[in-house]
Amino acid sequence: MFYMPLFVFISGFLSHKNSTKKFWAGCLKLLEPLVILQVLTIGYDYFTGEEITVSRLLTPWWFIWYLLSLVCWRTMLHILPPRILNHSKWVILSAFVIGIIADFLPFDRLLSIQRTLALLPFFFWGYYMQTRNICLSSRYKPFCFMFLCFAFVLPVFLPEYLGDLRFADRYPDISFMYSRILVFCVSIAMSVSFLCVCPDTRFLSKQGRYTLQYYIYHTVIVYFLMIIVRKLNLPDSALAALVYTIFVTFVIWIFSHFSFFVKLTNPSVYLRNKKWHLHTTLHQISGITEKRG
Repeated sequence: MFYMPLFVFISGFLSHKNSTKKFWAGCLKLLEPLVILQVLTIGYDYFTGEEITVSRLLTPWWFIWYLLSLVCWRTMLHILPPRILNHSKWVILSAFVIGIIADFLPFDRLLSIQRTLALLPFFFWGYYMQTRNICLSSRYKPFCFMFLCFAFVLPVFLPEYLGDLRFADRYPDISFMYSRILVFCVSIAMSVSFLCVCPDTRFLSKQGRYTLQYYIYHTVIVYFLMIIVRKLNLPDSALAALVYTIFVTFVIWIFSHFSFFVKLTNPSVYLRNKKWHLHTTLHQISGITEKRG
């Protein structure tokens, strides 16, 4: 209801209708870690004796569904002609209609189709907010903070009415469609409120360049951390979760200081750089040889 819609909104805010060359380069940057993690997890399932089906092959592992969805959203942005994109109100309205009816489809988590469609309005909402100021005046910050506190406890009192907030499973019945509409309204208000109260610091801005690494590595670290917590019977309370969160964030922050961990998520970038350096070196050697000749 909150963090994924906001995350999708920010992704849309940072997306542009680039040239074909930049578009494919951006897709490769997202698909590469997706394929690497998918192959590793499927290999792990195979060696642990689990059955590998076509559905399993086409279902992104755990959190990495977002990488595939982001490729789909940016592909939509790339192929939509300007004459359609120029009508921002109609595009956003259509995206919200698609997001509401998405969970009537029978795809569930296959190729992340339902999640892609359900969260589509937040991507285009973010895209169209690039030229607008979404943050409210500072005098509204106390009200935004109060609303966030209210919204965070809302699911405690309305757990059944709010329904599935993972945007993946089909509606059990049509009443959950109205629940989705409520969730969308609350999600928009929470996103705006959070952006208003979020501190504007240089440290957070610098970490933005490593967003992809934070997202990818946190899935791997949290996965093994959950296994350790279960094996050793470590605390799993809300306070313990906060401590684990700080620990995981700190570990990834350390990782981001080493170029190896950054390149590990996109090895092709490292190989292309190596190829470029090799080509440059050979060109220089060729130039020296010609001069001596």
